[in-house]
Amino acid sequence: MLKGKIAEISPYLLISGTPKDWPSSCDKKDISFADFHTIDANDLIKVHNTFSNEKLSDSFISKFEDLRKKRNAIMHTVDRRLDLHVTDVIVEILSVHKHLFPDVNWVSARREFLEKAPLTELHSYDYVEPQLIWEFSLITELLKPAHMMEFFDFNKKRRRYICPDCQYESRDSEFKPKTALLEPNTSKSKSLYCFVCENSIEVERTDCTSEECPGNVVSVEYATCATCGYTVG
Repeated sequence: MLKGKIAEISPYLLISGTPKDWPSSCDKKDISFADFHTIDANDLIKVHNTFSNEKLSDSFISKFEDLRKKRNAIMHTVDRRLDLHVTDVIVEILSVHKHLFPDVNWVSARREFLEKAPLTELHSYDYVEPQLIWEFSLITELLKPAHMMEFFDFNKKRRRYICPDCQYESRDSEFKPKTALLEPNTSKSKSLYCFVCENSIEVERTDCTSEECPGNVVSVEYATCATCGYTVG
């Protein structure tokens, strides 16, 4: 992500070494950018703050250096003292993204990344939305309520509902992505909002016909209970 911010200024700032170290004949024919050596991770902060009008904060620099050291420890050493959980990695990624791109929604950024992935462009876009729904359903379960509010403006402490659009797009009738909330949060509300697909879903307040479910929020379009996923009627 930090390389991306530098590339917005100029991608040539990422090229390392002097011209004599560049690929041979690069001055005589077109050479892929990937053939050039790029600057090391420990130089990214300095390069960014030298050429950008928006300097990175001391708190971000400290976090970045800590992440870089942890990454090196994971990749190059066997340090038994290093205790890093997958949730920690997710939070760090989201923190860095929010700092560098405060106006960019992470769900949208992730969707765009998947759509531009080489395998997607080579084969099909059909897997993108199911993959996105699965990833963020998992993230919703893993992250603490405070983190869900910070990064997604999603109040995990409220009663969560199955997003019928996401359930349909996932192509798995058994999958129940509880990524939607009533908006507004009232007993008579007739709309759900999902932070993944970003859709507002019309619902009706009628009792679920499953004997085991106390829910009364049913999707108008899909006729499914947003509490348990049961097909009503």
